[in-house]
Amino acid sequence: RTETNTAQPSKKAEIQREETRQIAVEMISEYIDGVSHDQIHPLLASSKKSMEALTAEQIDEAAQLLLCLKKTFLSRHVNVLTKREVALIEYDTKERLSELASYSWSQFGDTSRSVWQLWVSECPDKALEQMALLCQPMKKSRK
Repeated sequence: RTETNTAQPSKKAEIQREETRQIAVEMISEYIDGVSHDQIHPLLASSKKSMEALTAEQIDEAAQLLLCLKKTFLSRHVNVLTKREVALIEYDTKERLSELASYSWSQFGDTSRSVWQLWVSECPDKALEQMALLCQPMKKSRK
């Protein structure tokens, strides 16, 4: 029996992750004209390592792209989506926006960033989480 290193993803997992990323880029490009892979990448960043590579500006752009994608998708499919599906899309969008804003705050500590402003306006129901986050000690700023 061979031991596998769980810290390193397998070659197959890496290939699957890259194929998934390419499909996501193609699908997002279908909904938003003129968006580049470089603009989409921050929106798809999910691991701690990939998030750490992002700048504050990239996180802001990812948040704006996320909301644009949601709006475009919902408007194109308004007649076929159920109320439950719309609610799930809204929920998932808010959760991802929350992740982006939280990460941006923890790394850059600037509530004037557009991701933070979008989070506050799009998620008024998350006011308690927003206040709690502001009370947390911030990591050393990467500004």
